[in-house]
Parts: sequence; structure tokens; C-alpha cells
Amino acid sequence: MNRLRVELPKGGWKIVKDGPDRSQGRSPQIIAESAGREFAVDVRLHKEVMAENSPPMLEVTVESLCYRSPVTPTASEG
Repeated sequence: MNRLRVELPKGGWKIVKDGPDRSQGRSPQIIAESAGREFAVDVRLHKEVMAENSPPMLEVTVESLCYRSPVTPTASEG
């Protein structure tokens, strides 16, 4: 997570949230937007759970803007 905090801004990303998420485990979370805001990334660190023998894992969600068709003139405009 520390590397993401340093490297994302170098790549043109703006970190808009850096702190615990709202889950019961309060997992560390970073949300960042691309320079042109076409993309956003949500990264969460799920810590190791010894009782379940599960290793720490990163959960990464990437979002992008939907495609929009070009504006075409309406019948009344043309």
C-alpha cells in the first residue's frame, strides 16, 4: 500500500481516499482517479487471517467511464 501511495501520483493518478474501508475488519483502502478521470481504482488490503490460514491479499477494482455515442443533431435542429 505504501508503494501505491508513492507511485500512483507519479503516474498521473490522484488519490481521493486513503484510509480504512467500512468493512468490519476496517481494511486499508486507497481510491485513486486517473488524470483525465476516465478511470478509477479501488485497492483494499485484506490482512492475513491466521485462524483461516489465509494469506494477505490485495483486492483491486478498476472502473472506467461508459462509452457515449457522439451527439447527433435532432430533426428540429437540422
